[in-house]
Amino acid sequence: MPLNEDTIKVELKNFLAREKGKIGALGANALTNSFVIQENLITLQLTNPVEVDAIETIKADLVTYLRGVFKRELLQINYEVNAQNAIERPYTPKEKFDSMVKKNPILGKLKDKLGLDTDF
Repeated sequence: MPLNEDTIKVELKNFLAREKGKIGALGANALTNSFVIQENLITLQLTNPVEVDAIETIKADLVTYLRGVFKRELLQINYEVNAQNAIERPYTPKEKFDSMVKKNPILGKLKDKLGLDTDF
């Protein structure tokens, strides 16, 4: 099987499905992040230092699985923590509303017309 972005994505999903009970939400989320391929090295782009522990927990099983699938004994998994890759997530009601207004500006006009308040 060729080692490319598409095949790796498919096999990471297969690994997640296979190890569903062993991998927590944080580990599963870390495996859906982007990655870089360089010959026999796959570098996962982590967005949070907390994801490092999750990856370290499953790294041995993941490497063994991928080596078997791709038939590459020298295949390695590495990771980099880059907070710039993190998705900005709104938490407060105001942040959530502002995020929705960015996607659909008419909501801001509707809020003003109806005299609504986002801070509750």
